[in-house]
Amino acid sequence: QAQFLCWLRRAMSAEAGRCNGCIREGWSSVTQRYPELVLWCGLRERIGTRLWETAQEAALPALGSNGSGRTEFGGRGRSRSRGRRRGIREGGAFGKWGRKWRTAVAAVLPSGEEAAVPATDAEVRKLAYVMWKDIAKWVAEEVEGAGDEAARGLALFHAEPDRIAGPLRCSEPLAEWAFVPISDLLLVVGEGRVGITAEGIFADNPPGHKRLSLADCYKKKAAT
Repeated sequence: QAQFLCWLRRAMSAEAGRCNGCIREGWSSVTQRYPELVLWCGLRERIGTRLWETAQEAALPALGSNGSGRTEFGGRGRSRSRGRRRGIREGGAFGKWGRKWRTAVAAVLPSGEEAAVPATDAEVRKLAYVMWKDIAKWVAEEVEGAGDEAARGLALFHAEPDRIAGPLRCSEPLAEWAFVPISDLLLVVGEGRVGITAEGIFADNPPGHKRLSLADCYKKKAAT
């Protein structure tokens, strides 16, 4: 069900993108039929909002950025995609959390000029899972105000408890998550930098970009 909700949300977003932010009236009946969609949309929006700097961060110099709020990867990439970047806040700057994950996403994904990888790619799955765990912890501990709604949205992805008893009961611990929304996470966190087609997922990296593993993204540089 969670996977289906993610698909519905992306379909709505694609239609809104083609129609200047408008969607057909028929979508209202879809949201009534699937009220959980509102919870997922709310959580998705809060994740997107978290990308941007807080008031405290705004008072500090944006280390690692080029002054426009982009990471060191942000000034390069496919020229034909730059004019398509929608939703990026003009005059805003990415916060520490946003810069961290956007840098990792750009490093792990291939250049869209050369290749694309499926959502089942091992490094993409590792990246999405670690990012999702970080988001889950943030929702549980730090989200205020609409925290209950965010927690309810997150609960849509939890695995159901094992109800099998007797000899057929699995001795291994159950997975915590029934589904991790890999595509949605990459699209939200990599807004304006990540694209998905039938061929797979890619980033707005320059030609010749060499992919890094998730572990390599956070290796400390050797002292020179």
